[in-house]
Amino acid sequence: MHRKQIRRWHKLFAASASLIAILAGIFMAPASANSAPSVDMFWADVSRTNQPTLTFYLMTNSTIKNLEASDFYVFGSATGCVVDDGFSQASFHVVTVRGCSDGTVALQLGANSVSDLSLNWGPSQGVASDFTTIDRTLPVFSFDPTLTSATDPSFNLSASVSEQVELVDSLISPTVSGTGCSLSGVSIAAEKYTFAISGCMAGAESQVTIYANSFKDATGNLGPAQNVVSQVVKVQAAVLPLPTASPSASPSPSPTPEATLVAVAQPPIEPPPAPEPPAPNPEAEAVVPMAPIVSIRAIESAASSTPVAPPAPRRAASVAQPQPIQPETLTNPLPAPKTEVIAEPEPQAPVRASAPVANLGWVMPAASVVSIALGAVAGGLLVRSRLARRSRLRVA
Repeated sequence: MHRKQIRRWHKLFAASASLIAILAGIFMAPASANSAPSVDMFWADVSRTNQPTLTFYLMTNSTIKNLEASDFYVFGSATGCVVDDGFSQASFHVVTVRGCSDGTVALQLGANSVSDLSLNWGPSQGVASDFTTIDRTLPVFSFDPTLTSATDPSFNLSASVSEQVELVDSLISPTVSGTGCSLSGVSIAAEKYTFAISGCMAGAESQVTIYANSFKDATGNLGPAQNVVSQVVKVQAAVLPLPTASPSASPSPSPTPEATLVAVAQPPIEPPPAPEPPAPNPEAEAVVPMAPIVSIRAIESAASSTPVAPPAPRRAASVAQPQPIQPETLTNPLPAPKTEVIAEPEPQAPVRASAPVANLGWVMPAASVVSIALGAVAGGLLVRSRLARRSRLRVA
């Protein structure tokens, strides 16, 4: 292609681009000038609070002006809320609300309440923020006064709380009093606290104490305002049930046997045999006989005991004594006849007095002593006779 033709095409394209840019500026300028500001985000700082002031954040798509406190509408259960004034031109705004009571609070920006720098008013309709909850109430505890005494050393005490709470510090956790009593555990279920107490001794008076400002709720309120003490539970000794007697037929009386006096004769005591005399010695001289010793058998025969025969056994005679029979009536049926057993005493033979029995326990020791003494005398005489005989032989 010739250079002149190329240049012509370049000039044509440049002219076309300029025309398109001019037309775009003509049609797009009114559109941008007529766009109203809109709200991108509108939210609360926190979902729950116990602070005296509330904070909300507002973000728009462009810089806005003419924003005032009266452009916001306050709704919710809280009352007395006031929006602070003093907004500047910006696309991000901090909205402060004061003086609210406990309850819920939300804000709404009214429709066409603000404008951009080109005086385009918006938003086209009202925009509301999310809710925040104001809670400045302290948690309240109360014990259930249902248990005042217990027979078991382990029992439970329950306390209700106005809202969900958590322990601030373990150093100020609830305590239990009472001899031997200890707090073995705490369980929480549906705003209900159950204190498990164990180890109490008989007669102990147990109490649970929840200390002031030891718990906090979701908004940080500390409670209870003062110590909360449960009712006194007195632990008693366990009572064992008494055994119940089962109905049974009464046993029939049995006759009591009477004691019978029986005299038992003692067998005669056999004395030991007399010791044999020593064998005669041919060399020994004749010994002068001593006085005769009383024989042990003669002494034992002097004492005798007469056995007494036991009395004849008693016999029990059964005598049936029928009770008089009364005529049968309609109201009183005929009773069964009773039979009683009467034991008649049997005549007994008189018990004969036995002769006194002599105590022969001293006979054996005395006989032994006498025998030893006689043996010693006989030995002495024998030695003396031998010595006298030898002396005569020497003199001759």
